[in-house]
Amino acid sequence: MTIAANPKAAVFAFTFFPQFLPRHGPVLGEAVALAAIQVVVIDAPYCAMIVLLAARASNWLSRAAIRRRMERILGATLVCLDIDLAAAR
Repeated sequence: MTIAANPKAAVFAFTFFPQFLPRHGPVLGEAVALAAIQVVVIDAPYCAMIVLLAARASNWLSRAAIRRRMERILGATLVCLDIDLAAAR
């Protein structure tokens, strides 16, 4: 569902798939087959890998010291972005 709701995936499909579709005749069946192949071969394993990596990293990321460090880094990043935005005006 995440990939289906991602507009970048639709842009990729509209730009990449046409070269593999027939020039004449119905293309819906082949377009659906290409989309299914992309979901099964590329998108599903990618999402599964992200979930498995997040599950393995959850114990490490939930430690208090790591959380504090991440919050400080992210806070400093936001402050730097704000300063850059203010200086651009």
